[in-house]
Amino acid sequence: MVNLLSTSSKQGFVKALLGRDPQANWSDMTEQFTVLVVRAYREGEPLTLLEPRARERASAFMVDPLVPVNVSTLLYGDGAAGKSYLANAIARACSLGEPLLGMPVRNATVAYLDWEWDEEEHSERLFRLGADVTFFYRACRIPLHQEYRTIQRLLKA
Repeated sequence: MVNLLSTSSKQGFVKALLGRDPQANWSDMTEQFTVLVVRAYREGEPLTLLEPRARERASAFMVDPLVPVNVSTLLYGDGAAGKSYLANAIARACSLGEPLLGMPVRNATVAYLDWEWDEEEHSERLFRLGADVTFFYRACRIPLHQEYRTIQRLLKA
């Protein structure tokens, strides 16, 4: 990864490119590229026309209609509101393929990534929910954007 907003990082990148092709004007091209990327980032997503259309419900949700497939789902709320218990209940239901509070659930292999507690705490919570399932767990200490490659590699193993 290269931080093109950092002068030293950009200079190192240009130096590496010059090693591949010393004739190209890598410095100017890198600067133009950086300006275009920053401009596009600041502009954000385009305005699109939202049209009503139904999705096939069975393939659209892990827990219908609570947890969509292939969409990041965050549980947010005050401390002690029950977010971790709900996350454990969702993970348990998906691991077993059993309905959750009357909501249909798609069966899946689960990896619980935890930035709050520890394995012992979640193991006890899972026991209280029903000692009939196991799933993968990982305590996380650094921000997701810094370790997503490691997590991705672990999930593919």
